[in-house]
Amino acid sequence: LDADSGTVELRPTRDDTGERLDRFVADALPEFSRAYVQELIEQGHVRVDGFERKPKFKVTFGQVVTVEVPEPEVEEIVPE
Repeated sequence: LDADSGTVELRPTRDDTGERLDRFVADALPEFSRAYVQELIEQGHVRVDGFERKPKFKVTFGQVVTVEVPEPEVEEIVPE
């Protein structure tokens, strides 16, 4: 995985069952804030078994959570 951009596949364990999707992803990927994870979920970059879900969706053992990390936006620097 390239944490800056790419796709991550997460698999909830039995202990993760009932955990909110946003918290589960944020805990699994500590380099991202929970607010950023919520933004990714709202933008459709996080799917559970191929379906878009809300941040409060409860994950279950056996599901596959796919996180698409978009390329970072580079702002053009214009000299004065």
